[in-house]
Amino acid sequence: SYTFYAVRSFDNVLTVTGSAKTRVTSDSVKWTVTLTRKVTEAGVSGGYAQMDRDLVALQDFLRTNSVLDEDVTTTPVFLEEIFRYDDYAGPREFNLRQNVVIQSADVTQVDALSKSVSELSSKGILVTGNWLEFYVTKLPELRVSLLADAVTDARARAEQIAVAGGQSVGNLKAASSGVVQVLAPNSIE
Repeated sequence: SYTFYAVRSFDNVLTVTGSAKTRVTSDSVKWTVTLTRKVTEAGVSGGYAQMDRDLVALQDFLRTNSVLDEDVTTTPVFLEEIFRYDDYAGPREFNLRQNVVIQSADVTQVDALSKSVSELSSKGILVTGNWLEFYVTKLPELRVSLLADAVTDARARAEQIAVAGGQSVGNLKAASSGVVQVLAPNSIE
């Protein structure tokens, strides 16, 4: 938290910024898993078939671990040519890529599952589990209580500054709200 204040003697106004913080626990999580295959130009159709099998295996893995079908969104398969800048004279090569997004309220389950996705690699599936995105869906309700705490904090700061200057604090003349930031614990952001 921080404090910024300005005292303007010409109109006897003290401006103080209050702050408040509270620890919250994420109640929603988003996890993106990427399936990939590298194929040659002649093997593109076989690559698409393999991607279909990989997707089925991933979906089975998710169901086995109690992830609901409605929590899973699948993107189409993307085909990207691999460009070479050397004297490679072989066939053109492509990457097939497909994202599977899991959004769930069961944060603990998805967090644990993200650490065990490597089980699929033992089946020959090229899978990358990307980072987890944690969300707080009840932030609007929480913001109201944080605002009240920030105003109380601002008043306490103003009283300390006024007392040190031999003055007293009168009625609140104006208030404005800043942003609410959600940061990871012990973050340096």
